[in-house]
Amino acid sequence: MFDLSLFMLVPLVVLSGTASATLAVSSFCVTLPVLASGFGVDIYTALYIGFLLDLSSGLILAFVYRKQLEVRKNWRHLVLLAMIAFSTTTVVAQFIGLHFVHQHEKRLKSGVGIMDFILAGIFFRKFFTLRGSENEEESELNENYAPIPESAEDTPNSSYEEQEDTTSHPLSSQNESLPPVFSKRMAMVVIIVFFFASLSGLIGFSGGNGYTVVWMLLFRWNTLSSTSVGSFFTIFTMSGIAIVYESNKKVNWREGEYYILISLATNVLTVLIVARYAKSMSEKWLCFLVGLLCSVIGIFVTIFSIYEENKD
Repeated sequence: MFDLSLFMLVPLVVLSGTASATLAVSSFCVTLPVLASGFGVDIYTALYIGFLLDLSSGLILAFVYRKQLEVRKNWRHLVLLAMIAFSTTTVVAQFIGLHFVHQHEKRLKSGVGIMDFILAGIFFRKFFTLRGSENEEESELNENYAPIPESAEDTPNSSYEEQEDTTSHPLSSQNESLPPVFSKRMAMVVIIVFFFASLSGLIGFSGGNGYTVVWMLLFRWNTLSSTSVGSFFTIFTMSGIAIVYESNKKVNWREGEYYILISLATNVLTVLIVARYAKSMSEKWLCFLVGLLCSVIGIFVTIFSIYEENKD
């Protein structure tokens, strides 16, 4: 039955959608505790709603950030890793995940905020590093400042558009090329993808932000380029686990239909709007925004977890 309390979901989904658009963060940490514990939705249905939110975010962001993803250049890597992610998630969810969720239902409902705080720390550190680098560059420019000749002032700057384009986070020269498909470094990436995909199949966590951070650390891709990778893999992991839940008839559509409609519509609008503005943000302020969002989500999940434990 429709309830006004459904609108409590809107600000939470906006928060989750904003985090998804900037770092491919899974809605798992925000929506699962609220739906399963706060609204009493069956845990499988609550997880499935999260799958739909993450899947919709992944589809939108993979399209919006397609230039950052550079599918034509990296298609061999993406196809190989996507197949691994999809098959691993599907197998783990079918043979282990469904039973695991049932066994650890209470713990999953209360949520865990530690990973959000770790991510916040990583991105705040990067923000201050970029800020420090900018301050050093500004001080060097001031020390070496020389007046510009009048003739040079009238000459249009041919590189201005190229400098402007860097704010939209193209796949710049700072982003390392991906290693050959059959290489030791690629084997390490395969293991990492296998780990995150197994986690997705086990508890329903998309792992998008995990892939994002790995690409940032291993290949030094900028935030949006890495987010495009996390969003791409999210499509396959969430599709695989959604198929498992649906084929095993774990989803109560009657119980979750209104939650699905409201949360999905809110998430799609939020991701579309935030992704549009995120493309025009500098790397420094994008890192600050991601750190802030992860901190807020971590605080919310921690408070909710403490409340649930004390309630029992």
